[in-house]
Amino acid sequence: MSFYRIYTNPSRVQGVMTKNDTLDFTVMLLNSGDVSLGSPTVTFRAFRVDNGVETAVNGLTGVATSLPSSIGPKSQPTVGLRLQATLDVPDDAQFEFTFTTPQG
Repeated sequence: MSFYRIYTNPSRVQGVMTKNDTLDFTVMLLNSGDVSLGSPTVTFRAFRVDNGVETAVNGLTGVATSLPSSIGPKSQPTVGLRLQATLDVPDDAQFEFTFTTPQG
């Protein structure tokens, strides 16, 4: 059995931006293992929390602007990310980028 894990550095980002705007930023992906991890992908979700209940938020999108083709052992490649907000995004919107590789 094998376990694989990648971390982000920083692990949390507080994106402060105006509505109808774009925010570009970078994070590093840390592969602390001894095996190269291939073809990372990213998914995005935007939500708000009201009385402990998450509700999806439309109008806030996130994409990777650059991803490495692989993440070598003990390496920290930089990933470019972009947030884009429309005029109707709520002020308390939260977001999450999730990185995965074919290894898990």
